[in-house]
Amino acid sequence: MKLTSLRSKARWSTAAMTFKTFLISLILSVAATANAQTLDKPTFKVGDHWKWTIVDSLTKRPEGTIDIVVAKIGDTVEFSAPGSTDIVETWDLDGRMLTRGSEKRAYDSPIPWPLQKGKKYSTVISWKNSQGHEGGTNSKIELVGFEEVVVPAGKFMAAKLVTSDTSYSASLGRSWRERYVWWRAVDTGVFVRWTFEGYTACGAPLYSTIAELVEHSSAR
Repeated sequence: MKLTSLRSKARWSTAAMTFKTFLISLILSVAATANAQTLDKPTFKVGDHWKWTIVDSLTKRPEGTIDIVVAKIGDTVEFSAPGSTDIVETWDLDGRMLTRGSEKRAYDSPIPWPLQKGKKYSTVISWKNSQGHEGGTNSKIELVGFEEVVVPAGKFMAAKLVTSDTSYSASLGRSWRERYVWWRAVDTGVFVRWTFEGYTACGAPLYSTIAELVEHSSAR
């Protein structure tokens, strides 16, 4: 009985130490991620599925959903709606939208991955919207840090990026400013939340929305 008891205590002691080691390694891992200084390039796999909801920040009214599946990966990443073969969006391999329906965007430079915390990056975007209006955007982005984010799809360790855009369209005859805050999952690079604010050139607010990831599945 005494030997059995000693063996039992030994097993429990070993299990307790193993669990304690696991907890310490987990805490250190989360702390290391939170104190990370860089963000790697996003990764995509055919079959990855993401769905976001978009809500007006002021009225809380639904503005729609984005529901897409990675259909093909080549020089670009092509997305379709679940159960469809029609391509609804294409992104470049840096994770930036190139087309959505009749909308088109082009960027003057690639993203210099990995992004460095506290460093600002600039790019010029040429675009054509669904109404046929064309314009340009000077975009600046900064990786400001890492934090845990909880959305309907779950809990994620995410990189927080802030984008400041200044746009002008000759066909529209006006200019405006936009500010995005993005939370990008550090393991895949997928956006789990973003906020979007638009302003006139003189700073008057135009619109404000928030999007969150509500469903996701991976082919990994």
